[in-house]
Amino acid sequence: MKSFDRDRFGQNIYDAIYARGLRVKDVADYMDVSVQALHGWLDGSKLPKMDKLVMLVDLLALEMDDILPSVNVEWKGATLNGAAIEKRLQEGAIQER
Repeated sequence: MKSFDRDRFGQNIYDAIYARGLRVKDVADYMDVSVQALHGWLDGSKLPKMDKLVMLVDLLALEMDDILPSVNVEWKGATLNGAAIEKRLQEGAIQER
């Protein structure tokens, strides 16, 4: 099962900004967010709203997959609509990505 990795997300943004020779303040100004908000994205403590994420990807000339990292996590037996997800996966009712 995959899970979103906030730390790698921030690092991916940081790497892309500096690889393009941009400054955090310039990116924040362009996106009409505070420098503090952008630093929150960079350290993984905050996440941008979808419209800002799309702007960021466009500004940095990236694909969503380039900055949205995921990691494999151990199965915890969560439920979905009252049925165990693991059971529904085994039955083929839902597909794991």
